[in-house]
Amino acid sequence: MKKNVALIAGGYSGEYEISIMSGQQIAKHIDNERFVTYLIIVTKNNWYYTDEENNRYEID
Repeated sequence: MKKNVALIAGGYSGEYEISIMSGQQIAKHIDNERFVTYLIIVTKNNWYYTDEENNRYEID
């Protein structure tokens, strides 16, 4: 059984873009045989996840 992993990236600082790129690289290299990875993007106004088909899911 695969475990779900949420990677949190983004934030409210000037490092936002670097955080997004770092999160994407981590997600790319996580073992997909063992984990289901969700890259959660944090902005000033909301948190969200975008799937492979570009469907956006708001997180409360």
